[in-house]
Amino acid sequence: MEKEKIWDIYTEEYAAKYNDTFLLEPYSKVSADQEVKIIKELIDADTEWLDIACGTGYFLSQFPGVKRAGYDLSPGMLKEAQKVNPDALFFKQGDFRIDVPEWENKWSLTSCMWGAYAYVESLAEVETLVANMIKWTAAGGTILIPTVDLEDLRLVSIPYEVPNPVYGGSTIINSCVWTWVEEDTSKVHVQIGPQVDYFVKLLEPYFETVEIVYYPPFQDGWSSKKSVIAKNKLADKDPSHKAKVIRHPFPENSYQAFQRYGGSTGDIPNSLLIAELFGRIKNGYIPKSILNRLLQKINHKWYIK
Repeated sequence: MEKEKIWDIYTEEYAAKYNDTFLLEPYSKVSADQEVKIIKELIDADTEWLDIACGTGYFLSQFPGVKRAGYDLSPGMLKEAQKVNPDALFFKQGDFRIDVPEWENKWSLTSCMWGAYAYVESLAEVETLVANMIKWTAAGGTILIPTVDLEDLRLVSIPYEVPNPVYGGSTIINSCVWTWVEEDTSKVHVQIGPQVDYFVKLLEPYFETVEIVYYPPFQDGWSSKKSVIAKNKLADKDPSHKAKVIRHPFPENSYQAFQRYGGSTGDIPNSLLIAELFGRIKNGYIPKSILNRLLQKINHKWYIK
């Protein structure tokens, strides 16, 4: 994560449009509203909440009166956050990969919203962020990490760990990496998306329970986004301890439910089938597949790749 690149993306002008562009448009608002509900269940009158990579402070602003603070790398985003959170404890500019010793065991709720962790450059840096979140969370406290993974981006489910059929042992898919280039601004976002179970493994030794909570999908058949919530931090790390992992059920109309529980193509919404069909035509998959089948029929030895 290069600071200069983050500053170039998240300028004051960009920050001023961020909520309307990314949080409050119809697709994203389904998830944002669900996350506000989740946070509401996690706070009470005694809560002290640190939102890491707080951005515009949107989520903090939904809870006036709560003792809360924001931490972010971008001055432009922090300026916006301060406007809408006049009663916040403070806003601090900084890099979430760097420890802040005075925050050790301080916060009863620590969050990192909207995939902000994705801007690091390696899994090691993800682990550094999560280690800091654990360190900064008080005993008995909670960590909230809404996640973004390949399933959310492309409706592709990849198991975290599967047996290796050739060499034995296990193959573990820790993360995927993607680049998003904005159409209007040409800003480039290079991001890393750890598997949800990867976060679970990092949090297990430190908490009594780790929950995976699924959101309502934007439309029938779409992916159900999710959060990892680690509750009741242990007073001391126990290397032999493994938190109780609670996986909440998928919404019945979500892509995950269809994948997990089966069904027929008749269960998939027409809009999803049409989108997939046009995607395959655009990428040339269908013409290539048809031509390859014809070549096989006449016993050619070469195929289009």
